[in-house]
This record gives sequence, C-alpha cells and structure tokens, in this order.
Amino acid sequence: MIIENEILEQISDSDGWDLLRVIDFLRTSKEPWKIIDSLFRDKCIDFIDIDGNKIPEWKISETIRNKTRSNMMKIIITEIGLSRVFD
Repeated sequence: MIIENEILEQISDSDGWDLLRVIDFLRTSKEPWKIIDSLFRDKCIDFIDIDGNKIPEWKISETIRNKTRSNMMKIIITEIGLSRVFD
C-alpha cells in the first residue's frame, strides 16, 4: 500500500506520467504490473493517449495483461486517486 500511495502522490504533482516512467518508478517492486492493475481497478488511475484522449478500458486491460511497455500511453490520477492520497 505504501508504494501505491507513493506513486499516486508523485503522479498527482504532475500532469501525468507515461507508462514507461511508471514502470521504471515501480521497478523496485516485485510486481509493477500488479500494482498498476490494482490502481486501475480501484479507479485511482486512468490511461490517456499522447493526444490526451481517454483509452478504452478493453485496451487498458489488454495492455496490463500483456505487460505492454509503451510510451504512447500516459497515466493520470483520478479524483478517487487524489482523495486516497490526500485523505
């Protein structure tokens, strides 16, 4: 839970991080994709493309399932994620 809150706090201080940066940040964790999946399922983060368009949920699930490393996706924090960090 500590690493999840730490990544949420880091992302909240910016306009989002690309997926590769998040994976790099979580590299010390045994299961970075598990953390990303958990945060996504809890609706704490969302994914957008480089143009700022929301990525469909099926594409996000596929990316997580296949562990696709991409710099074409950006992870942003949601209102739920913000409340989790600052409550």
